[in-house]
Amino acid sequence: MINTEYGLKIIDSSIERYNEKERIFLQNFLENQEEIQKENSRLIELENQFVPQKRKFCDKILGWRDDFMHTEQFQKISNIGFLDNLTIFYGGWGHQQPYRQGFGQWSRLNLGINHNFSGRLTYVAGYKSFSDPKILNLEWDIEKFSPLYLKAVCEDIDSGEIYRTIASEIDNRVI
Repeated sequence: MINTEYGLKIIDSSIERYNEKERIFLQNFLENQEEIQKENSRLIELENQFVPQKRKFCDKILGWRDDFMHTEQFQKISNIGFLDNLTIFYGGWGHQQPYRQGFGQWSRLNLGINHNFSGRLTYVAGYKSFSDPKILNLEWDIEKFSPLYLKAVCEDIDSGEIYRTIASEIDNRVI
C-alpha cells in the first residue's frame, strides 16, 4: 500500500509533467500562429499585386468558355444525358482571401451545359463533405473571387490542364 505522502508526490509529478506538456503545446501553438500570420501576410500581399488583373483573368476565362462552347466537343458533351454541368477546375476556396488550398476546403468551377444553363460558370465551394456549399456565379460575383483563384484557372487554361479535367469528368461520370 502506498502511503499518502508518497501518493501525493506521484500526483505532483504528474501535474508537473502535464504543465510541461501544456507549456510546450502553447509554445508550439503560438509559433504556428505566427507562421500562419506570416503566410497570410505574404499571400495577401501577393493577392494585392494581382487585384488590378482580376478583370483580365475573368475576361480570359469567359473568352475560353465562349470559344469552348463553339467546339464540336462541347456539342457532343451537351448531348450526354443527365449532365447539367461539367467541372472544369478544382481548387481551394476562391471566395476567400487569401486564396490557399486548405485541408478539407474544396471548390469546383462548373460549366453549365444543358439548355437552361448553357455557358453559366458556377463556383461551388464546401468543406469536407458538408452539404451546405457556397455557390457563386463567376460573371455576376467577380468581386467575391480571389485574384489568385482566377489566376489559377487561367493557368489551367494556358497549360491545357482544363481539358484534362473535363476529360476526367467525362470518364468518371456514372451512367
